[in-house]
Amino acid sequence: MYSKVVLNIIAGIIIWLGCQLFSCISTLISNEFISILLSSVIQIFLTFALLRLYCKKFLNISTADCRIKFIMPKPIWFYCAILLPCAVSAVFFLFIPGSFSLNSLNAMQLLKRILTALVLTCITASLTEEMVFRGFIMKIIETKFGRLWSVLIPSIIFSVFHLIGITPNFLDFIQLTASGISVGIMLSIICYKSDSIVSSTLVHGIWNLIMIGGIINIGIEPNSSAILNYSLNTSSRLLTGGSFGIEASLPAIAGYWCVIIILLLPANKKSY
Repeated sequence: MYSKVVLNIIAGIIIWLGCQLFSCISTLISNEFISILLSSVIQIFLTFALLRLYCKKFLNISTADCRIKFIMPKPIWFYCAILLPCAVSAVFFLFIPGSFSLNSLNAMQLLKRILTALVLTCITASLTEEMVFRGFIMKIIETKFGRLWSVLIPSIIFSVFHLIGITPNFLDFIQLTASGISVGIMLSIICYKSDSIVSSTLVHGIWNLIMIGGIINIGIEPNSSAILNYSLNTSSRLLTGGSFGIEASLPAIAGYWCVIIILLLPANKKSY
């Protein structure tokens, strides 16, 4: 039983990573804007198609059973999507010393930054991750081990994959693990409450757009490709998020848990 669950999880991760790699063929197109759009189309539709095929052939379920289906998000999820990143950003702007600087981007650079943030960071990354982690993997674990483990295990896996490409020290590792698990739990609960990955994708996508899309960059060092920078005047890893950035910072983790606590309050059940 355990081996089948593990194999199915691995299959989902292979589909997710494989589609990302395959989308690199879009770089063969010289027009950067078309390349960005093509990469997005490949990742989204190929991920969905392969998950659908795997569910049908090997699991005898549909993608709808995995909550990969369209349900119009209720107002609470729009409020959550906007308020969470705005509140965390406001904490940095109002309470953590730093300085603003505007990069001198030409019209083409500006358009590319906005298109990349909106199409790849906001829509593509969030939608494919939600299909795989909150849709496919969560359903597999829920079927065998119940809802509690289906929230925790994908969140841990989600956290581990965010370690790829960085070399954290021990404190960075703790912060990144805590933040990755926290945001995973938050998105999993949203998916359960709304019975669809659409709402968790909405919250995930707007967070990505505002916090890491490069429209406004918050960090220790200015980002030359960002439109606006807020450079932090602090060396505290708890505030900067260490090598991973502000998504692993204490204000961000506090934001995730504020949402989790609010969602678990019995008084809010009718809002979902």
